Parts: sequence; C-alpha cells; structure tokens
Amino acid sequence: MKKMITAIGLMSGTSGDGIDSSIIESDGENSFNTLGNSFYPYNKEFQSKLRELKEKIEKVKDLKNHKDQINKLEEELTISHFEAIKKLLKKMNKNFNQIDVIGFHGQTIYHSYENKISVQAGDGNLLAKLTNIRVVYNFRENDINNGGQGAPLTPIFHKLLQKKKNLVIPLVFINIGGISNITYIGKNKELISFDTGPGNCIIDNWIKHNSLENFDKNGENAFLGKVDKNILLSVLDSDFASSKINKSLDIKD
Repeated sequence: MKKMITAIGLMSGTSGDGIDSSIIESDGENSFNTLGNSFYPYNKEFQSKLRELKEKIEKVKDLKNHKDQINKLEEELTISHFEAIKKLLKKMNKNFNQIDVIGFHGQTIYHSYENKISVQAGDGNLLAKLTNIRVVYNFRENDINNGGQGAPLTPIFHKLLQKKKNLVIPLVFINIGGISNITYIGKNKELISFDTGPGNCIIDNWIKHNSLENFDKNGENAFLGKVDKNILLSVLDSDFASSKINKSLDIKD
C-alpha cells in the first residue's frame, strides 16, 4: 500500500459565490477518506468584482488588456482561500503542520479548448508562503500541456470512487457544475470524459439578475420552466453537440 497523505482541496466554481474546501486522506490512486468539509462565502463586494472581471474577458487579448485588474483580484482571491483554510482547520480541530499538501484550483476566468488556453486566478506561490505548505496548482494548464483540453479533471477520482464503492462497470458518472461533464468507465476500466453542455451556469446567471439569490434553491424556478423545442434543436444541431468526444466548454460558450 502506498503512503497515505493528508491533503486540503480548494475549489471555487463557476458560480463564484465562495470556496469549497475539504480535508482528505489518500494515496492518490486507490484509497481516500474524507475527514471534513467547509464552505467559505465570498462577500458581496468581491463577488461583484469577480463577476465584472469575468464579463470583461471575452478573448485571449483581454487577459493582457486587464492584467492589472487580474493581478489585484488574484491576490485578494488567494487571501480568501487562506481564510477558507483557516476556517476548515479550526472546524476540524487541526493544525497547519498536520497537512502534507494543498490542491489549489483557483477561479477560472478564461477557458478555450480551441486556443488551448485555460486561466485560473490564484497565486499558488503566495498561498504556499501564507500556509508554509506545499501547494499544487495550475491543474488545467498542466492537463493542456499533456494533450488534454484542461477539462474535465474528475475522471481519475471517479475511477477511484468506482473501486471504493465496488460499482458495477461499465458505468457513467454525471458531474453537474456550471458546465456538465460525464466520465465513462468501460468494461476494461478505460476512461472517457468530456463536457456535455451547460449545467447550472445559465440558471445561476438568470437568478442573479432576477432575484436577490445566487442560485436556484431546490430548483424551484427551473421547475416552472418549459422546454423551447426550437432552442433545444438548434443546440443539438450545433458544431459542439455534433462533434465527437474530447471537448470542453467555458460558461461563455
């Protein structure tokens, strides 16, 4: 059995409302145990700044044009992640020196599989200095550098879940975030994973512009909707939907 390590995982998704954090024990391949979870909400001012920045970045050149604003937000976002770690450790009655590594996803501000660019705001070096713990980050960029599209990143964990829960294969995991993706595990345990289309990003955006809430609690508004077949058919006839596997999306798409 490989050595078990204690890790903190940090995730700020497309909703941009805060930071999910977890402490787990894992050997990185075959086993894991969840020790505890916590949520650290962004304040309203920061949520507005984050939303404003993401709306400005439509193309690759916008990353350069708004570099100063990105850098300022990146520092503030990293400090928020440090506060999220402190909250999690306090909740679990643990110390910094009990953690071996931190997985730091950051906040996606631009993703394009066509341009092979995926940018997450978040300063891994700063977080390492603040915590004095090794920080692993730039997951999506590393995936692109190794022939992937930067998303999705969940299939290896899904494979571990299949083994841990002794689930019958073949099977499909559906992961509904801002963008939805699936992981297929075949009879020979081969992995196929790709984005399938919008998940919660469209309803989240509608809720934020038409209410005082950040998300559609219990799907109450979604249940009031009806399918517009013309829109549905146009989406199903799109280049993305008709293309083969190996594809990823950004909420701007």
